This record gives sequence, C-alpha cells and structure tokens, in this order.
Amino acid sequence: MNIKKHLDKGQPQGLKLCTAIEAAGDLDGGLAVILSARCTATSTWHQLIHTVRKLLTKTDKHLVNG
Repeated sequence: MNIKKHLDKGQPQGLKLCTAIEAAGDLDGGLAVILSARCTATSTWHQLIHTVRKLLTKTDKHLVNG
C-alpha cells in the first residue's frame, strides 16, 4: 500500500495526513478527510498508525463486499 511510504516520512497528524493519503491515491478525498479527523484525535504516533490501519481494513472490507 502506498500510504505507508507517506506515513513513514513522519507526516504529522491532521491535514498533512489527509494530503498524504490523497497523494497515495488509495482513498477518495471525502474518506481521507474523515480518516484525517479521526486520526487527529489520537495522541501518539503508534495510535495514529493503528487507527489508520483499522479504518483502512474496514474500508477494504466494505469495498470488497460492495
């Protein structure tokens, strides 16, 4: 997944995360904004990564299940 390489650059939380996700091309803008808002509420980098992975997993399942 391309998002990981953007996150590995040490992008801070919030809008820059949203930009990184959109730049990776893996999520549409609206979903990226929702993801960004949720991740901004996390307090540590580890929690941020966990939240991203959790939401992406839910998104992937939703897309697969139609």
